[in-house]
Amino acid sequence: MRVTDRLLQNSYLYNLNTNKNSITKTQEQLTTQSKINRPSDSPLGTNRLLRLNNEMQNISTYLDNVTNSFANVDATINAMDGIQNQLQSVLVDLTSVNNATIEGNLDTFADQLQVSLDSILEYANSNFNGKYLFGGTDNSQAPYGKNGTPPPEYIQNTADAGGQQKIKISGNISQKINITGEELFGTIDGTDMFNKLNDIIVNLRSGVKPDASEVKEMEDIYGKVLNKLSVAGNIKNRLLDTEELLKTQELNVEELISKEKDVDMARAIVDYENQQFNLDLTYKVSSMILPKSLLDYL
Repeated sequence: MRVTDRLLQNSYLYNLNTNKNSITKTQEQLTTQSKINRPSDSPLGTNRLLRLNNEMQNISTYLDNVTNSFANVDATINAMDGIQNQLQSVLVDLTSVNNATIEGNLDTFADQLQVSLDSILEYANSNFNGKYLFGGTDNSQAPYGKNGTPPPEYIQNTADAGGQQKIKISGNISQKINITGEELFGTIDGTDMFNKLNDIIVNLRSGVKPDASEVKEMEDIYGKVLNKLSVAGNIKNRLLDTEELLKTQELNVEELISKEKDVDMARAIVDYENQQFNLDLTYKVSSMILPKSLLDYL
């Protein structure tokens, strides 16, 4: 095959342009510290980056859900601790009032129990970050209260004290983060915590001591609160485990994104120096290949 001067010139210009493009690309990568600056740089890599970035956004959303739920769960546990302490005082008072060695006005014990009941009601209406902790999904007003009829009757003010508050912690999994009012206090129908204790107070003011069955009911209510405290603790532990798992997933995805996108700076600098050397060499070769002009003979 005959190699003409024109063929040599075209080959040279093609290689020169290739070297310049390589240097330009390497310069851009060194400047941006990214191997992929436009989809055409790596269609497959771009597709993987889109998928990984979407996964990272989802993980970040789930992590925010978990992090924002900690304070709500902690506030719930603190309120339940307060209710537990008040019920402990109630049980002590019920034991004292039935102690045959104690003489005195039953109204005193009724007053003490009323203080505990008022405190329990206050805890039941605890509000955190604009939401009632035990109000379920209805935050329109305080979930519990009492009417003015003497003796007062304790009532539920909202429609959904049994509603569950949930957060998404993965694509297909939601985590319940609240203890509902119905779970903790019972359905407000006279057999609930408030009205049971209120009945005892009313009877004491009438001179009637609580019988063994009423004391047993309050002990059962106390045990129920302890059980729900344990449930709340399990929710907190589940959130902690989920947070740790999501942070691990976040680090793994960040590493994959880095491998796909980040430039090996040391290698890129070496490549750039080699490309620059090749370009300089190409310029020197040009004098032997490109046609001479009249200026070369002056």
